[in-house]
Amino acid sequence: MNIGKLDKRIWLLIGILIGGVVVYFALIFPFFLNRDVTAKLELEEQRYNNYLKLIGQKPEKDGTLKRFIRKKEKFNNRLLESDKPPVVAARLQNTLKEMASDEGIDIISEKQKSIVEQDSFIEVPVEITLKCSITKLSNLIYAIEDYKKFLDISKLSIRVVNIRKPIDVRADLTVSGYIFAQDVSKEN
Repeated sequence: MNIGKLDKRIWLLIGILIGGVVVYFALIFPFFLNRDVTAKLELEEQRYNNYLKLIGQKPEKDGTLKRFIRKKEKFNNRLLESDKPPVVAARLQNTLKEMASDEGIDIISEKQKSIVEQDSFIEVPVEITLKCSITKLSNLIYAIEDYKKFLDISKLSIRVVNIRKPIDVRADLTVSGYIFAQDVSKEN
């Protein structure tokens, strides 16, 4: 068989290409494949180490969680008993009446104001008007602030009843109690 110069060159070129492909797949491709596998192994090792850290911190996290739960329960105990806002407002009015009668204060008027919905709470305000001495009023304000549930005096207006004899004052107080908004939505 007589192979010409051109045919020898083509066969040589084909041989070089086949050799190049074999060298690529035998030597170079596994190197790149190994780099990718190494990167994945390093990532998995990092995740594994992070999990070990979390497991090691579990007792500490449990203690933090328990402290948070106790604080939340303590805070929940300071909120008014959840019910529909008008019922809560009526209870708040009765509580304020009891506090005022303990101090010997006459309540002139009382009215429920519209509720204010906040993020996770509902503010239930009640407005009362009283006539008393300034000492009795200050004792009532102290009793409201010292009450076992969280009550907020959002508005306080004081006027003297008789300018010539400034013994008694007339005070308008807006006292607010708070309930969880989610508790009200569950009942509806």
